[in-house]
Amino acid sequence: MLLKEVGTDVLITAYEPFVINPLSESANSVGAGLAVPAAQSGCTPMAEVFRADVANFKVHVWNLFAA
Repeated sequence: MLLKEVGTDVLITAYEPFVINPLSESANSVGAGLAVPAAQSGCTPMAEVFRADVANFKVHVWNLFAA
């Protein structure tokens, strides 16, 4: 949803790969092939990171989202 009348935007991108292409720059550091899920490698899964970030948002003017 684009809020033209609002002066600020928030963009959150989260990426947890399933497969790392051998031609990817990431392959040089972590290796190519199937990626190890974050939870199995001791990292927080992206879904949890996203959920924690969004849980801290506060919407002060809900009318901005009216159709």
